[in-house]
Amino acid sequence: MTLGDFLDEINELLPPKTAMQGDRIGLQVQSSNIDFSKALVALEVTETVIAEAISQNCQLIVTFHPLIWQALLAINSDERVGNLVTKLIQNSISLFSIHTTFDSYAEGTSKIISDLLGMNFIDFLVPSETNENCGMGVIAQLPSPMNPDLFLERLSLAFGCPLRFARGTAKDIQTVAIVGGSGTSFFDDAIAKKADAFITADVSYHQFHKADGKIWLIDPGHYEMEQFVPEHLTSLLNERFQSKALFVKSETITNPVYYYPVNKKNNNDKI
Repeated sequence: MTLGDFLDEINELLPPKTAMQGDRIGLQVQSSNIDFSKALVALEVTETVIAEAISQNCQLIVTFHPLIWQALLAINSDERVGNLVTKLIQNSISLFSIHTTFDSYAEGTSKIISDLLGMNFIDFLVPSETNENCGMGVIAQLPSPMNPDLFLERLSLAFGCPLRFARGTAKDIQTVAIVGGSGTSFFDDAIAKKADAFITADVSYHQFHKADGKIWLIDPGHYEMEQFVPEHLTSLLNERFQSKALFVKSETITNPVYYYPVNKKNNNDKI
């Protein structure tokens, strides 16, 4: 398949205009290869992911997280981004990143989480103004109200991690706002939608203070919320391109955060 054909198809499936303003999506590295016979789908690029792509004979890596966020004034192999860009070019591997175009997709990041938790999708937390049936975050409901302690236990098991949270006013939890990854900018939207709980990541100490006594604010962790994306994205792409093996899911755990005691599900049986 040509890289151009891929770009046409992916931009129709996940339109760039559905991304959050300022997001760094799209083709970030174009190698000398204009064709590819296999692509690796990963959460993000690391040296291990590039080595995996080489071993799998992949000429393209499709990631959720963009590698390049700011303009590169120089490519320095001693710096993380410069080093990874250098390795991609040296090995004739292109890089395409989707990020918030998949977040806003109808079956994207937050919807995956609500399904995982056995919840019913109600609406997008913030519906897209440009594309019908797209939006950032979801509002979902449990089939019946759940005791907060049991709800927290369900989340911890689903994400495979401890949780940080602030207590809300709801004695039972049923309506939940979810934004996978860093979603604290949607806090006021969760309040406006009268959610009993808001699940997102990268919550600061002061944001927990803001939520205390208002809404159950629950932070499982950034990687923990997005760890399911590569599998679902791989399936989506193979279905779209009518293939069973054009896109393969990376088996590399890219979480840079280590835990003690060691949690093998999330990272880091390497200690």
